[in-house]
Amino acid sequence: MNTPFAPKIEPRSPTFTLSVTALVLGLMIGLAWVTNKERQNNIVSISPAVKYGTLDIQRANLEMQAEVKDLREQLAEFEKAASKKENNSKLIQQSLEKYQIAAGITELTGPGLLITLNDSKRKDVFETETIIHDIDLLRVTNELWASGAEAIAINGQRIITGTPIRCVGPTIHVNYVPAAPPYRIQALGDPNTLYGGMATNGGVIAEITEVDPKMVLMEKLDKLTVPAFSGAMSPKLSTAPEVEPGAKKQ
Repeated sequence: MNTPFAPKIEPRSPTFTLSVTALVLGLMIGLAWVTNKERQNNIVSISPAVKYGTLDIQRANLEMQAEVKDLREQLAEFEKAASKKENNSKLIQQSLEKYQIAAGITELTGPGLLITLNDSKRKDVFETETIIHDIDLLRVTNELWASGAEAIAINGQRIITGTPIRCVGPTIHVNYVPAAPPYRIQALGDPNTLYGGMATNGGVIAEITEVDPKMVLMEKLDKLTVPAFSGAMSPKLSTAPEVEPGAKKQ
């Protein structure tokens, strides 16, 4: 006797095999589409500093090559002026100011971005997530440089080559000077570009605001003043190579 609940397709029949195959293929196609969609979303959320890292390195190399060329041209001007016993004080002063800016030993003023980071008062998350750590300040600084910052200071401490940012007990030290929240990070540069770079999905600011949006405040300002570096810069062990007068530069 036939029953209405009996299977219509035999498990070993060709129709059954084709049906199972079609089902598996459908699942695989659907999974592939979802995976590709997620990959596209992830690509959108990747920081431009990471996505275009190779291009940034190539651009930096070209800029350094141009800087070396510029230095050689300036050196030639110095030597020409000295050989003619001309008054080259203006040329020396202009060059000195340029490298004082590069070394961070002069105060700078201009438009930029002010980022204020503060600890959270939330009690429903792990305490370590509610505190601004030294690694947060390091990552913010790195992302600001990658976004085009021309000068940076944290709580009045100018960030230069070799500036240490690290925890010493419960306190963060910047240039060996203790810093306490709120941390005011000043960055000179184009405000819109800096803001866009820091507001990127997947960046350090996004991670902090995910814990508590009140931990971050970003302000685009028309005028910021970044103080000069006030620490010691004299090397103790390293020295510049001596060049004999009149020797040909390589």
